[in-house]
Amino acid sequence: MSLTDSWDIISELPRPILLRFLRRLVSQLPDEQVLAIITDMKISSKKKHSGPDWKIAPRRHVAIAVCYDGTEYAGLAYQTDEYTVENTFMSALKAGNLIPPDATQADIHFERSGRTDKGVSCAMQIFSLYVLTRSQHGLVGDLPNPDPRFYRDRRDGSEPPCKISSGGDDTSNEIDYTLLLNSKLPSTIRVLGWCPVDANFSARHSAKSRTYRYVLGPVGTLNVARMAEACTALIGHHDYRNVCKPVISNVITFERQILECALEIDGSPYSTLKQANDDNISIAPDGMLVLVVRGTAFLYHQIRCIASLLLHIGAELEPPTVINDLLDVEKLPGKPDYPIAPGELLLLKEVEYTPTRLPNLIFTSASVGYLRRNIHFLASRAYARYELYKNVLAQLPEGAPPQPHENPLVVQTLTHRMTDSYEHYFENGLRLTRIGRFKRICSRPYDAEFPRKLSQRQRETEAYTAQFKEE
Repeated sequence: MSLTDSWDIISELPRPILLRFLRRLVSQLPDEQVLAIITDMKISSKKKHSGPDWKIAPRRHVAIAVCYDGTEYAGLAYQTDEYTVENTFMSALKAGNLIPPDATQADIHFERSGRTDKGVSCAMQIFSLYVLTRSQHGLVGDLPNPDPRFYRDRRDGSEPPCKISSGGDDTSNEIDYTLLLNSKLPSTIRVLGWCPVDANFSARHSAKSRTYRYVLGPVGTLNVARMAEACTALIGHHDYRNVCKPVISNVITFERQILECALEIDGSPYSTLKQANDDNISIAPDGMLVLVVRGTAFLYHQIRCIASLLLHIGAELEPPTVINDLLDVEKLPGKPDYPIAPGELLLLKEVEYTPTRLPNLIFTSASVGYLRRNIHFLASRAYARYELYKNVLAQLPEGAPPQPHENPLVVQTLTHRMTDSYEHYFENGLRLTRIGRFKRICSRPYDAEFPRKLSQRQRETEAYTAQFKEE
């Protein structure tokens, strides 16, 4: 039998037998020779799978639009040893050879338009970063730092001067970033499109506004009129320290501007329904109630705190004026203790930019066709789950009419810290909740040291900024 025939027989051996054969051969070789063979195989493997030479590889600054179902992730932001959206996205960028294999977010100037918490989903998130390009005008070497003075449009409405986009406007022969990344990402994260942006574009700082939607669930017995009245009080420029999770280490001011705060029922604005019916509006108990909030920027847990407060008001546990009281920081200089609403029902709908800051997204026929099929399937799967719970509810007896505070989301939001008489009891095998003496939010204790801590933080920041300017 020739050596060639032997190799033909060996190549057809089952894997377990082949491994035993290799072990027997390796056991007859000196250790030094075995190590040399393994090292050579590793080097060959690296050469075979290596990406571009990143010392000379051209890169361009792009904005990438992404949507994701956040219920399966431990939040959006990159965290070591956590399954987050950005961890997964960075892995996809590296798998597609769009960034160096050892790159960090800082290395590629990665920014997000808005941070979302664990369980929160997003229909349109914008990432800005530097990626590999086929353009002849791409940047090589060190990446330029953006100039913060040109992040936003000016107050008089004029636009700031923009640096030419790295890679220019040439996109005709560009990498199909959408198709490539979607082939590397799980179905719960989808890239929708991309576009080139100038060097001073910031996904975070260049945004004009952000719109969130919070699903408050079926109307049931909630007093929607009271909730709508409270929404009006939230609009404007206020100090929202009592309507968020006030983390002093992250911010130096809690002043923000809410441009819109309204309610929708089955997709129709409550205000429109009210006007059309001359204030004699009749709302079906199973109508889906959604909170819509649009603002320039938001604080940590701000939307979930707003949702929680509105649920209290709709359940008639608090008056609409509780919003005015919480926004009066001289009356309440620190946040009273109350829980936030669940994150799974929150959606970052969109982030708005001026057309000059973020041009129209680029789509290819291949990526759009793939996306439409994929999103239609995911929507059908979600609708199947909706049908499941809808049919289960239809089989259950109605029972006694619920009280306003027995709204499912209200019960889930309330905790034992909120009342002096809040207890669980069992009835026919079900764990139910009974609310006794309720303690109003504004009468609960708060951190009396908060104003002093905030002032100290502001002084330290001002001193650091002054020192930085002198240097």
